[in-house]
Amino acid sequence: MKNKITKSSSHGNGKEHVPSKYDVNVRRNGALYFQIGLILSLGLVYGMFQISFPKNNDLAHIDLTDPYIINEPIVEEFTIEKEQQKQVKQEKPMEQVEQPNFLDDFDLKDDTDEIDEKAGEVPAVDLSKDALTFVPEVVGKEDKGELKELYDIGVVQQVPTFPGCEGLGSNEEKTACLSEKIRELIAKNFDSQEAVDFGLQGVQKIYVQFNIGKDGYVSDIKTRAPYDFLGDEAERVVKKIPQMEPGKVQGENVVVRYMVPIIFKVQ
Repeated sequence: MKNKITKSSSHGNGKEHVPSKYDVNVRRNGALYFQIGLILSLGLVYGMFQISFPKNNDLAHIDLTDPYIINEPIVEEFTIEKEQQKQVKQEKPMEQVEQPNFLDDFDLKDDTDEIDEKAGEVPAVDLSKDALTFVPEVVGKEDKGELKELYDIGVVQQVPTFPGCEGLGSNEEKTACLSEKIRELIAKNFDSQEAVDFGLQGVQKIYVQFNIGKDGYVSDIKTRAPYDFLGDEAERVVKKIPQMEPGKVQGENVVVRYMVPIIFKVQ
C-alpha cells in the first residue's frame, strides 16, 4: 500500500508533509493506554493500604473497670392519681371530762351504814338481779363446833392472807392489809372510761362479793351495780386477785366470803 502524500500548509512554511511509519496512531494505541492507567491505579491503591502510620502512645487511657458516678438526677417512676375529693366531717367539740377519781375509802364498815338491813337494798340502785347478802365484819369471834361450808371473814379463826401480808400477826392487821391490797389492785386495773362514755356523773358504787376458796383462789363472784357494764368490769378486775393463803377454822381450810364496794366519782 502506498502512502498517500498530503499537502499541508504551515505558517511561513510551504513544505509538504510526507507520512511515515513512526507517526502516532491514536485509535490503534487507546487500549494500551487504558491498561497502563488501570495498572498504575491498582498499584497506587495497594501502596496506600501498605503504608503504616506511627503509633501515638500519648492517647488518654480509659479504665472501664473504675466506678463512675453520674450526677444527673434519677427520675423515679410514679403514677399520677386523680385527687379524690375529701369529705370534711364536722367534728364535735370534745368535752373536757376529768379522769374519774377513786375514793380512798374502801372500808366495808363505812358503807354498811347506807344498806337497808331489812330489804338488803342500796338507795338509787336497781335490784333487778338477785340481792346479795352483806354481813358486817365482826373481828375476834371464833366459830366453834362443826365446820360450815361458808364463813364470813369476820368469824374465822385465821383470815385469808393476801400475798405480801404474811408477816403480820393478828387477824385485824391481816384483814386491813387484805383490804388495802385489793383496793390498790382495783384502783390500778378498773377501767372507768366506759362510764365516762356512757355519760355517767357523780359517785358510782359497785358492790362485789366473792368467795376465797379452800385453795386460796377467788370464786363465785357476784356484783350489784346500777348498770350491767359496771358489774362486768368489776368482775373482770376481781378475777385478777392472786391466790391467797386460805382462811382456817380449827386448823382446816375453809371457804371465806368477802365483800368489797368499788366507789369512784365521775366529774
